[in-house]
Amino acid sequence: MARAYPWLFTVVMVGVGLVQPCNAAESADAKAVLGEVRKCWNPPLGADEENLKADISIELDAVGRVVGEPAIVQVSAGKLATVFARSTIRAVKMCQPYRRDLSHPLSGQFQLTFVAAP
Repeated sequence: MARAYPWLFTVVMVGVGLVQPCNAAESADAKAVLGEVRKCWNPPLGADEENLKADISIELDAVGRVVGEPAIVQVSAGKLATVFARSTIRAVKMCQPYRRDLSHPLSGQFQLTFVAAP
């Protein structure tokens, strides 16, 4: 059964180790997710040379933990594409639970776009 989500945040991670939100990521929740994932993401060496991009969809429960497995929505082609996509999922899993601060867990559905740019 499909669930309706009142909020779908899109988060864009640009560059190896750099994080910038796109238009919809101006919300406090999306910025909090950005900040946490940024700490945990370690893209593979050479990813920036291939201009890799991966779109990952995640759902966070009421305490800020990832529900199920993060889904790879799309990944660009390249020799390191699979390794790159796995690095994004690993970062999402490692950084949970997601919180705006100690008393405010994040919840909802987020789409994360990771881009390795030169």
